[in-house]
Amino acid sequence: MIREIRPLLALTDAFKEKYLVDFRTVQDIGFWIHYLFRFPNNYGVHVFKNNSWLSIGGENDLWEVHLLKFEDEFRYNKLDRNVGETIYGEVIPCQAGNYTDEDVMVYLEKVRQL
Repeated sequence: MIREIRPLLALTDAFKEKYLVDFRTVQDIGFWIHYLFRFPNNYGVHVFKNNSWLSIGGENDLWEVHLLKFEDEFRYNKLDRNVGETIYGEVIPCQAGNYTDEDVMVYLEKVRQL
């Protein structure tokens, strides 16, 4: 039996309207929920979870995030998880997991400001 998982509740409608470019739920190996955000600085974030071990923290209803760099409107690259980006002296990880809704919103805001 597949246990459905809750969406990212901390998102406001205004934030979604301005930055969300894709949202989907998928049921294959477990139940997946995906968000894809793109910011005016051409950085983006893939936020997702699976209700099993397939995403970091998903089995505990927590999120995984990946930092992206858009080449154009439709193409992007996932940045190397060992590199990280720096803003105001703070390193933003390119891949992280076990994020609560609030952690995700803080991460999104940091990437938006890069």
